[in-house]
Amino acid sequence: MSKDSIKIVPMRLLAQDYYASNLGFFCKKEIQVQKIVKFPVKFRVGSVPYCDAMEGKTTNYSFPAPH
Repeated sequence: MSKDSIKIVPMRLLAQDYYASNLGFFCKKEIQVQKIVKFPVKFRVGSVPYCDAMEGKTTNYSFPAPH
């Protein structure tokens, strides 16, 4: 290796279990149930369009005005 070459060193920015350790209650329960029944299960607190909007999956949902 010449002295003016760049050495690339792998770097981990997040812990390996970051995703799993930061899931919400219902997400953790979904994963537990899916492992048992072997097909996707989704728990939603609200309608599908509302939950999708809260998760940032869509931008065309109109949230109701506060009372």
